[in-house]
Amino acid sequence: MPITVHAVKHDGILHFEWQTTLLQETHQYVLVYGQPGRSLVHQTRQKSFSCATPSLECYDLQEGYTVNLYLEPDGERYYCNNDRPFRLTGFWKVG
Repeated sequence: MPITVHAVKHDGILHFEWQTTLLQETHQYVLVYGQPGRSLVHQTRQKSFSCATPSLECYDLQEGYTVNLYLEPDGERYYCNNDRPFRLTGFWKVG
């Protein structure tokens, strides 16, 4: 199922948003897949970027961290973010 992820700063201001595909949702985490070529909108800089590589993104709903795996042509790259626990609302709001 296609969804939009909205990442907000601590003060609630929208920071990033991007389209992704929901793979799995449990009470503990949400797992999504980012298609190559998806657009990442950086709201605070008012710029858009194209993401060339696919990604798997895991959002923990209890502990407040994310783990992203980017599948680069020359290998994988990981990104982890620690924050407060994430919330799911009528639209996807992460952070």
